[in-house]
Amino acid sequence: MKRAIRPIKEFHIRYPAILNVLFGIFIGSLLPNLVTIIMTNTIGVIESLELTLLIITFGLIIPPYIYILYERRKIREHKIEGKDYPERRKGLIVIVSKKETAITAIKYHNPKICWLIATRETKRTCNEIEKLFPNVVFERRMVKDTYNPFECYHIIRGIYQSDLHRFKLKPEDVIVDITGGTKPMSIGATLACIDMNLAIEYIPAYYGTDLSPKRPLSPIEIRTEH
Repeated sequence: MKRAIRPIKEFHIRYPAILNVLFGIFIGSLLPNLVTIIMTNTIGVIESLELTLLIITFGLIIPPYIYILYERRKIREHKIEGKDYPERRKGLIVIVSKKETAITAIKYHNPKICWLIATRETKRTCNEIEKLFPNVVFERRMVKDTYNPFECYHIIRGIYQSDLHRFKLKPEDVIVDITGGTKPMSIGATLACIDMNLAIEYIPAYYGTDLSPKRPLSPIEIRTEH
């Protein structure tokens, strides 16, 4: 059964709204008919073939859908063993790459201020993210060379030295999400966090059967204590 449902499950993980709408249409159109047929059947006026077809249809649709919802709940509640969820911070620094990952981090923290570390390729993504959170103050920092770790390092150092005081934040009020960007950008951000004693988080992903990431999970805190 799991193997047969797997393609539908992965589609629902990536596009939950679409399958929910289709399921709603299905319920809205067929459920009244089923109720009518059952009620009519109780007084003995019913074509048994029509009732049989509807029961078979519900039997094919409802159990897989319930199983998919159960699996999605497990994914939402998934926790990486031995890793803690980070405390929610007032300040969030995000290296922007995939929009879904950045949105996950912002939704989790609901920060007062969010710095987006962007590249030329992610400007449009940053614009879309900022429109989704009108109550968050956004500031953007641009990286020119995505393979130079020290660009990201100096950006975070500048935020630490200047912006925290401007927004009346303490270092412990800020966390850096290193999920996005190139590996050199993540390395630079990590070095800056270690030097400035800033918290670090990473957003793992749920992987499908084709080993490609399907959906971001909740962030986990990366501890750098020796």
